[in-house]
Amino acid sequence: MDMYDSKSYMFNDALQIKNAFEKINIASGSTPLLYCHTGNSASVLYVAAIIAGYEPVLYDGSMEEWGSRFDWPIEKP
Repeated sequence: MDMYDSKSYMFNDALQIKNAFEKINIASGSTPLLYCHTGNSASVLYVAAIIAGYEPVLYDGSMEEWGSRFDWPIEKP
């Protein structure tokens, strides 16, 4: 999901970001839960979601925490 211009490193405008979220079925007005291994990648999505008008939640370090438990399942696509 491209949230920013790779040459200028500026975020895309709110409508472009909102369309990208809606394309993956994150409806306007919803509260996306964003996560990644340690929170670095999800932080970009968090800021982008705010620009697009969402109220996201960032689960910082989620896979670090979840993946360290061998008794919790991990689904692979």
